[in-house]
Amino acid sequence: MTEFSVPTDAAQASVDPETRWIAENKRALDFLLGAQRMILEEMAFAAYATLDRIRTETHLFGEFASKLAGSQSVRDWNAMGKECGQHPRICPA
Repeated sequence: MTEFSVPTDAAQASVDPETRWIAENKRALDFLLGAQRMILEEMAFAAYATLDRIRTETHLFGEFASKLAGSQSVRDWNAMGKECGQHPRICPA
């Protein structure tokens, strides 16, 4: 029975340039597809974060408009301003 030896990468690369070329192209394609996937994931994350921020801002503006509409006097506006001023800021300034 004849034994077949499995050539190492260095031996195979020196023997078969076509196989080496195919392997390098596969690595390059894997790299490019991985980079594309990473960029798309980052874009999806940024879009989700932006939508979450818009949702929060809209909710806070709705609360503010509701309290503003319910105010009967300037004194109520001052009380509303103090109450709304106690909310944590969304964007650091």
